[in-house]
Amino acid sequence: MANHISYDSATQFNGNNITSYLSELEEYISNLITILAYKRGDPNAAISSVPLERLTNKEFASKDLAIDAPIDHEIQTDA
Repeated sequence: MANHISYDSATQFNGNNITSYLSELEEYISNLITILAYKRGDPNAAISSVPLERLTNKEFASKDLAIDAPIDHEIQTDA
């Protein structure tokens, strides 16, 4: 289990702390995948993963990526 570390605007990532940051990030992503699998009712949610064929290919020549993230009032939630 990764140790929780506090990050702020002054945090400098280098060879000494990047491994800790990436392991913490990996743990959060793994937990997110598992939680979403439980919500979908997946019978194997505890060992769920993202299939490689569902991941998009990285285009290394592409420089800019346009992300159209929804604004908080545009997000529909089921309450």
